[in-house]
Amino acid sequence: MEHIAEKYINGMLERTSKFFSPEEISRVRESTFAICGMGGVGSITVELFARWGIHRFKLLDKDKYEYSNLNRQLFAKHDTIGRWKVDVASERIKDINPFVEKVKTFNIRVDNKNVKEFISGSDIVIQSGDSPSCKIIYEEARKQRVPLVNGYCYPTGAYAQVFDFRNHECQTFIDRMYNRLKWKRENLTDMSPEELDEWDKQLMHSPAATIGFVTNLTGCLIRIEAIKLLTGKGKVCHYPKRIDVNPFDLTLKASNPSSIFNFSNYKKLLQMRAKMKNIQ
Repeated sequence: MEHIAEKYINGMLERTSKFFSPEEISRVRESTFAICGMGGVGSITVELFARWGIHRFKLLDKDKYEYSNLNRQLFAKHDTIGRWKVDVASERIKDINPFVEKVKTFNIRVDNKNVKEFISGSDIVIQSGDSPSCKIIYEEARKQRVPLVNGYCYPTGAYAQVFDFRNHECQTFIDRMYNRLKWKRENLTDMSPEELDEWDKQLMHSPAATIGFVTNLTGCLIRIEAIKLLTGKGKVCHYPKRIDVNPFDLTLKASNPSSIFNFSNYKKLLQMRAKMKNIQ
């Protein structure tokens, strides 16, 4: 069985090994990945990491597949509608790599009671959950000093960003002010599951347009940044910078959305202040 596993994995990584060294490949494979969100972005990241032969995964998503997921979410099919996304993702990982060591699933929403367990023992966190309360994942990753890569998409483009909490708090002045206004009513890390649910309802926007190739692009950006971070190969787009791609405008750039010299940030602070007054 050991010989079969070695032959299988070597075959899987044959083309990968033409660019990355055995040590670099092993560094990624030996890392435990905690991935939040199995939707349009999260599913493609799971697929791509599974094809690297990663040994250990922790998957979190509170939702089941619906018909509206079919246009973009990789694991949404006629026979997965109504099933937990994390269960389907776990099966997909094992289909790709039957020799994966461990896939632990959490079919729950993240809250202050379970976030520690989700991140503990992980070497990297992938955050693609779209609920405002997912902010607690950043706080716990910062506390445990586990690097985090996030990625989000909008109708015509995508961005990804690396928070290397091993060496830095990853908070600019603008971010601190924004979070102070946003969470003024109560510290996010002190909220009960019920309070987090209510908070999400107040802050969530209505569903936006989402196109399959844009969500897949986002997942690819996340995977690229995570691999660069773990292997030490290539230039990582570290916070506060982020990599922005808009194929509709033919733009690719590294931007700094939290810059104190970006005057639109002060407008956002004023808007958040007004919004929080209305909620309170």
